[in-house]
Parts: sequence; C-alpha cells; structure tokens
Amino acid sequence: MKRATTTIQKKGMFLNKLCPNVEKEEDSNVEQLPPVYPVHNSEQQWDEMAPVLGMKFTNPTKLKQCLTNYAVKHGYDLWYEKNDKNKLLVKCCKDKEPTCPFRLWAPWTREERTFQIKSLKSSHKCGRVFKIGLVTYKWIGKQYFNILLENPRLSLRKMKSQISRTYNIIVSIGQCRNAKKFALSEIEGTLKEPYSRLWDYGIEIKRANLGSTMNMEVDYTLDGSLVSKRLYVCFKGVRDGIYKGELLVAVGRDANSNMFPLAWVVVTVENKETWKWFLDLLMDDIDRGNGNGLTLISDGHKGLIEAIKERVPHDENILCARHILANFNTRDFQEEGVFCDAVENGILESFNAEIVQARHKPTITMLEDIRVYVM
Repeated sequence: MKRATTTIQKKGMFLNKLCPNVEKEEDSNVEQLPPVYPVHNSEQQWDEMAPVLGMKFTNPTKLKQCLTNYAVKHGYDLWYEKNDKNKLLVKCCKDKEPTCPFRLWAPWTREERTFQIKSLKSSHKCGRVFKIGLVTYKWIGKQYFNILLENPRLSLRKMKSQISRTYNIIVSIGQCRNAKKFALSEIEGTLKEPYSRLWDYGIEIKRANLGSTMNMEVDYTLDGSLVSKRLYVCFKGVRDGIYKGELLVAVGRDANSNMFPLAWVVVTVENKETWKWFLDLLMDDIDRGNGNGLTLISDGHKGLIEAIKERVPHDENILCARHILANFNTRDFQEEGVFCDAVENGILESFNAEIVQARHKPTITMLEDIRVYVM
C-alpha cells in the first residue's frame, strides 16, 4: 500500500509540473510576438502631429516636419543637439535656465530602414515662444503651397501677417520671400519639364476647346533632341466672338469697341519669318484672306511690316501714335490717309501689363495664366 501511494504521489507531482509548463509555453509564444509601433502619417493635419515613443518615420525629413508642426502648435523652442543622417537628438530651450526636460532620441534602424523614436521625455516646463527656431522657409512654403497656387501675387507683408494670425508665430520678410520663391518653384516645376509636356498641353487644348487652334514647330539640336521653336494658340470661342474689325497684333477690337485678346504666339526670336508664320495662322482662323477690310496697328517693327506686305497686302497698316512720337527724332514719317480712327495700341499695352508676371514663367505656366485671364 505504501508503494502504491508513493507512486500516485509521484505521478501527481509529475502532472502538476507538466501543466504549468504547458501554460508557460503558451505565454512565452505571446511574448515573442514583435511589438507594433505607430507609423507616422505625413497626410495628417499639421496641428495634430506629435512625437510618440516608438513612432517610425521613412526619413529624417518627415521626422523634422512632425517636430516643427508640434513646436509651432504649442510654441515650444525645440532645437537639434545632434542632427545627421544616422541620428537625431532634440531638446528644448537651449539657452534658458533651468532647461526644459523634453528630450527625444531617434536613430536610423538599418533592419527596418526607418528613423524610430527610441527615447522620449515628452514633458515640458517652459512657456510659449513666438519665434520658433525649427521654422524654415521651406516649411512656410509647404504650408502656403495651395494659397500661392490660387494667389501667386500675394504680397510678402500680407503673407507675414497671415502667418502670424494662423500659426501664432513671428517670421521675417526674408523668410516669406524665400518661402514664396520656393513654393512657386515647386508649383511651376523645373524649366525643362514644362517643355516636354507641350504636346500634351496642345492635345488637351483641342480636346477641351473644340475648334481651337494650337500649332507648334520644333527644331533639332546637334545631338538630335527636339526643342520648341514657336507656339501658336487661338481659342474658338474668342475667335468666333470678334467682329472682323480692327486688329492689334493679337489683341482685337470689334465694331462695338469691345476689346479682348484674340491669339498669342510663343517664338524664339521676333523677325519676318516668325511674324509671317503668326499671320498665316491668324488669317486662317479669322478668315480674312489677304487682309481686305482689316486694319493692323503696330510699333513699326521691320520684320512685322515686311511680313504684312507679303501676307496681308490689302490691309490698312498704320503705326501707333505713341511709338511714332517716341521715334520722331530718329525716323521720318509720311502722312497716311486712313479709314480707321484708332491711332494707339493701348489695348495691347493693357494686355501686356496684365501678363507681365506670366511672361517670366515657364511656358506651360505662362500659357495657363494667359488662358485663365482670357476666359
């Protein structure tokens, strides 16, 4: 009986030891699962961004953007004690005593190829500041991308005032100037990119404005690549709306003295060849043949005068009075008998004044500015 009892006790001890081991195996499997850390969402609202322990960032730029938004939202004077491609150490209130306890450490993790916040003391004992050291002109430019897209003529002083009201921070006029330049360059792209899209632009013009004319000529360079030589645009709606009256190069005035841009051309050089090419397309669009009943006013450019003689010999060609006065001491002018009472090209001068900023932009952006103005 004693032996039997001993055996049972041993079996009982064995079973008691076995069961806990099974439970520990199950618990150990759970503990071995890798922890799930938050991933930074760069599309999140700027004023909702905040650093979180363990948060991962695809690159240091995204991490700095998050920290800048966080600093602007709360008015924290954050600064980078260490800042390179492999690590980022951030503290608060560099030159103040006592220093703020905030501290963030984020190194580059080779395994996951991300920047990750490994250490974070998120508490602050500092007051709000209004000049945030982390705010750069690029940060301002990115915040103002859509605003400048809609209103590229926004003044620097108004921009500075808006930033102060919206973000409760102080920035300089210089920062605003650089930010605007940066944002506009981002909007307009590089100088080469728009030229490569001119064919697509022309197709879209013809698709969206049926009956419109878009003509482009190209040249070959020594290495065989194509370059834009000249570009002509005329919208059907504008062309059909004009009465065949007085024309001012590419700005027309009808019988009711209504004035509006009729057609515009982009060329590499102003000479007889380009003027004749322009007139060929324009006369076809407005169906004026050899220019009978048409009045053209110009500034007397030699290439234009020669092109008019060849392309529209039956038109009435007169010179702008303002340009005659400006050149009176250097040129001789004969009296002309004219049947048009217009003697100045103020129409074109007004149009030029309206597109003066557009003329300094890349081709696609310039053409879009003109299109929006005309429509």
